[in-house]
This record gives sequence, structure tokens and C-alpha cells, in this order.
Amino acid sequence: MSSSFSPFGGGSTSALATSPISRAASLTSSRSMSMASTPHATTTERVVRILQAGDAPSADPDRSARLVECLTKVPDMVAAKTVEIEALIPHMVALLASNNAEVKARVCDFLCLATETDAEVGLLAANVLSQDLSDPNPAIRSTAVATICSLPVLAQHDAVNGMSMRIYLADMSIRSFNCFVNFSAILSALKDTNPLVRKAGVTGCGKVFRHSPQIVSDNGLIDVLYQQVKDPDPSVLTFTLQTLNVILASEGGVVINDNMAKYLLRRLEKMPNMEMCFVLDYLLHYHCRRGKTGADVSMLVLNALDPYFDSKNGPVFLSAVKLFYETAVKMEEGEGQEEEAGGNSKLVTDFLRQIHPLTIKFLKASSHPATQDFQIQLLDFVLSMRPLAAAKFGSLLEKDLQIKGKDMTALKKKKLEAMLQVREAGDDDAWRSLSNYLVEQMPLQADVRGDIFEALCKIMNSRPSETGFILHEVNRLVKEDEKTYPSLVLSCARMLPSSSNSTDLSDLLNRVISGPEVMREDLTPDTVSNLLWILTHFPAEVKDSPYLLEHLVDSHNPVLVGDREILGQSLFAGVRTFVVRPAATQHTLGRLFELARECGGEEMAKRVTFYSKLLTDRELSKKVLLQL
Repeated sequence: MSSSFSPFGGGSTSALATSPISRAASLTSSRSMSMASTPHATTTERVVRILQAGDAPSADPDRSARLVECLTKVPDMVAAKTVEIEALIPHMVALLASNNAEVKARVCDFLCLATETDAEVGLLAANVLSQDLSDPNPAIRSTAVATICSLPVLAQHDAVNGMSMRIYLADMSIRSFNCFVNFSAILSALKDTNPLVRKAGVTGCGKVFRHSPQIVSDNGLIDVLYQQVKDPDPSVLTFTLQTLNVILASEGGVVINDNMAKYLLRRLEKMPNMEMCFVLDYLLHYHCRRGKTGADVSMLVLNALDPYFDSKNGPVFLSAVKLFYETAVKMEEGEGQEEEAGGNSKLVTDFLRQIHPLTIKFLKASSHPATQDFQIQLLDFVLSMRPLAAAKFGSLLEKDLQIKGKDMTALKKKKLEAMLQVREAGDDDAWRSLSNYLVEQMPLQADVRGDIFEALCKIMNSRPSETGFILHEVNRLVKEDEKTYPSLVLSCARMLPSSSNSTDLSDLLNRVISGPEVMREDLTPDTVSNLLWILTHFPAEVKDSPYLLEHLVDSHNPVLVGDREILGQSLFAGVRTFVVRPAATQHTLGRLFELARECGGEEMAKRVTFYSKLLTDRELSKKVLLQL
């Protein structure tokens, strides 16, 4: 580097009057003087000795291994404040001269941390790393680019102005700016012959954007990245899309127009599985679901995806079917086939039949967590379908949605959700079959017992014809296990069908209310709230409703006083219970009125006045309050 050139602007070179290595060495004595007197001196000294030994010439592979192991642990030590960060800086800067790529990478991780408290460290590191941009080892070049782009201090000392950037963009043959600032590192990296380095250049744009977004947006790097999508290496292509998506997040993410979509489709065949999944997902989110897609492009998408419906790679199969389904639905909607889109059309029906055999294979029971995670994603796709398509597809998967002994809890919950979704268009027999299956599973599936009961409640609310059967069976379970099921029913009380007047519901509520757990004096606020909800909606069905209300007021007064919402709930439960059983409730309701006036504020006092006047007319109050 010329001694007359300053990469930090202002024409001054005083910051780098000597070489960074010698300058770092000159700082050693001043930064190490107090090391022995600090509380963490022992740990710091041990680390320093390892760093000094690693800096010395040696062919001993064990020494290099110890050095890498030590460097790997240093960031955690810094975070835990068990080492003196300033005492390590000179030795770390000296290690930047190492030819060991792994050592250099670990050192750079530390220096990025050190720069947060000492900007000068960043300047020293960048001066050394600028020389590594032309190192024959691609790992070292990529580390240099990544680190330079991670140093905010360079943005503050950047001597490269917008005019220089525009010159570069106008003439892509210029290799660099002969300095170690962000632009030269990124732009030389993007033209590197090694994909690892090009990938570092791409992600470097994201690193610069993180600390200095204006540099990226004002100097044309977004346009450069869009050009980089044409990189021949699939991993560089996908990293470029992801970086653009991060940078353009405030504008909705990366823009994939029809021309880019066509280009990406042509690249699919030669992509590795991971990169292919990434591109397919991006086509789904940033092309298919955005704006209007040309019919010709839609057909290209559908034709390009067909070969992957036989893929034995689960993620590839799933990414392909998601994009195909969304594209088909959108194309049919664009053609005015809204009623058939998503389920009724021949295109979607044939598609569902085609993917059915492989879907069954992927849903086979497995104890492998990764496989079950994928099965959850596959069921998420089924749940994302239009109801008619989900019902059609679900009818083909009915047995495969049943809960297996090996299933983890998350997969069981997802299967329960899918069971309900796919039966939306089912007949009475299908719903009875599902209700019976879920009742049978409640004693067997302790980890999702609550979820099963919630599913049964959803069935009762959406299919009233199933209410009698389900309530009868739940009553049976409560009789058989008085410890487990009453608390379960109580926790889901708000999901019970409030419109049902069956004796089965009355029997169930009274069994739950009469349980020993309800009469405890240490009920949680949620339990108190659920009991009040039952009293509010079923004051006639609960035989001992006045006495339950009295118990809640007497034993849980602090809960009522401490939570205005629960206090208001208890007030409404009180007046509803009074209308049904006035004599037994009168005393408790009077106490609730007093509590509301004293602790509920002006709004609650107004409610008390309203209820007091309304209750003077028994017939009117019954008509008004029981219909609310």
C-alpha cells in the first residue's frame, strides 16, 4: 500500500504510520501491564500463552489443534467476561498473519467482537485482511471478505465515494479500488473464480447492509446482486436470492418477475436437492403469490414440476407439490373458474391422485425426529389447501392420519388438526367415525388428551348431530376416571356447546362441579374464571349453582378483587344465577354488589345500578338476562 494513500479519508495516514503487526506488538506492553492484577488474570494468561505459542513457527499439528480449540472458546469467554479482551487483541492481530485458514477465521470472529469496543482494532484488522483478498487459498479470501464486511468502522472511514462506485458499475473490468474497504472486497469477491469466495461476497452485501444500509442502497449493490443471480454455482445463486430478500425486506422482499422465473426453472434440473427446494420455495412466495403471472409462465411451472412428484427426497417432493398446487389454483382463478379452483377442477383432482401414493409413503410411522418434522410440514400443506381439495385429499389419507404410538406430541396435534379439516365435506357417517375414534384415543394419548377433547368440542359446535354421542361418551369417561377428566372438561369449559340443552350436558357439568378439586381454596384465576363461565351460561343446568357461586366469593375473594375482568364476570354470573334461583342466590349477589362498588371502579358501579333496577322486575330481568 502506498504510504501517501489513506483509505480513511482526509488525506491522513497517521492511523497506519507503521505496519499493523508491529503496531499491535507495540500495544502489548501497555495493554498487558494490568493483566496480572485483574480478577480474571489466570484465565487470560493461559489464553495468551496459547496464542503466543500458536504464533511461533512450528510443524507440530497438536499445537495448531490446541490453538484452534482455544480460539473457538474465546468468544464465549468474552461473553462471560472471564478473559480480558484488551489483553488478547495484540496477539490476535499478530495471528492474522497465519496461513492456517481455520485459525484466521477464528481470529476474525474475535476481532469483530473486539471492534465493538475499540474501533482501532477494526482498522488494524482490515489493513491486514486487505492483503488476503488475493491469497491463493479461497478459504482465506472468503474469510477476509466476510470480516471486512462485518466491520462497521470501515463505513465510517470509507474513502470510496459514489462516483467511484458508478465508474466501477460502468466498467466491470476494474478489479478493485486498491484499498481494503467494503466495496473493493465485495466486488472483487463477486468476480472470484471460486464459488466459496463469491458466496462470501454475496453475504458480505448483507453484512454491510446490517450496519450501513445506506451504502448498499445508494451505490448500486442491489443491481449487482440481481446480476449475480445468474451465477453458475447453485449455492451462490440461492445465497444471492436470500441476501436480496433481506436487503429488500421493507419493500416486500426480492422481486422475481416472469423472466427470472423462467431462468430459475431452466436451472432446476442441475441443482442439488437443497438448492432446488430453496428456489422452489422462493418461486412460490415471491413469484406465484405476487401479482399476476402470465399463463405461459404458469404452464412452464406446471410442466417443470411434474418430474419431481416421483422424487424420493421428501423436501423436494413437498416444495414441488406446494408450488404446483398454488400455481394451478391461481391459473384457474385467472381464467374465471373460481368455483372449481383449488378442488373441483380436473387439473387439481388429477394432481391429488398423482401425489397420493408418495404422500402415503412419507406419512408412514417413524421414530426419527427429522422424519416426523417433515410429516408435520406435509400436513401443513394439506391444511393449506382449499376445503374441497383438502376433503378430497384427506379422504385418500384417512387411515394415514391416525395417531401412531411413535408419534411425537407435535405430530399428534397436527394430525388432529388435519382430521378435522379433511372431514369438512364429509357425511354424518364420516363424522361419527371420527368422533368415535377420538373418544377411543382419549385414555390412550395422555400428552394430547386436552387437544383431543378440544377437537371433540369443535365437532359438537360444528356438527350438532354429534353432540349427544360425544357428551354421552365423555360422561362415561368421567365416571371411570374422576381424577383426570373433570379437570380436563373444566379447562375446556368455554368450548362446550352452549346451545345444547341435553341431559347429557347437564349430567357432565354436575359431575365436574361436584368434584373435590372444585371445592379447593387454592384455585387458579383461570379455573375460577372457567367456573364462572359455566355458571353464566348454564345456571339452570348446574343444580348447586348458588352454592358454587358462594364458594367462589367466600374462598377466592382476593382473585375477584385483584382482577376486574374476573370481578365483572362474577357479577354477571351472579345476576344470571339469581334469575334462575333467586332465594338461594340473594345473599351472595348482595356481597357481589358490595365488592363491585368498592373495588370495581365507576364502570362497575354503573353495572350494579343497572342490574339492581332490572332485577326489580323479575319477568323482564329473566327475559333480558337469560337471552344475553
